Parts: sequence; C-alpha cells; structure tokens
Amino acid sequence: MELIRRTGITSLSKSGLTSEPLLCPENSGSQRVTLTRVTVAPGARNPPHVHAASEQVWVALRGSGTLLLQGATTAAFAEGDVMRFAEGARDLTRRSTGPP
Repeated sequence: MELIRRTGITSLSKSGLTSEPLLCPENSGSQRVTLTRVTVAPGARNPPHVHAASEQVWVALRGSGTLLLQGATTAAFAEGDVMRFAEGARDLTRRSTGPP
C-alpha cells in the first residue's frame, strides 16, 4: 500500500491547463498506472501525447469538452464520462467547452 501526500504532488500550469500528477512513477512505486488531475480552462487544449509504459484513465469530474479523436472525428466528454487508454496509446486532444 502507498499513501501519497498532497505535498508530494506537483502542479504544472501552461496555456490554460493545470496538470497535477497524483500517481505516477515519479511519486509512487506504480509503474503501470498514471493518474493525473487536469483542469482545462474554457477554450484551452491539451496537446496529444503518449504514455509509453502506463495506462491512463480520464474521468470528467465537472464541466464538458470535446475529444478530438484521430482523424477529424470528435466526441463529447462531460461530467461522469470515463475514457481509458492502454499503455502506448496516443492520448487524444481535449478541448474545454464548459466551466472548469
């Protein structure tokens, strides 16, 4: 078991995004799961990226946004929705359209 204290969590902000890695290899013994709280300001975008060695799960806690999927496809993403990415999967872009 592991207890990660708030003091062990960093906060990174850039271009309308605030990212807090709650559980990751840098602050935990977990090597396969990354849990990050991301706050996206209305109109801001999170650039696509890959988590090569860990799974990633998104849970919309509040607000709404649009997932910009591969190609030109989009999907609504709103409070209570969950998205799972296998390790090595390309992380989609998310754009906030509602309150953070």
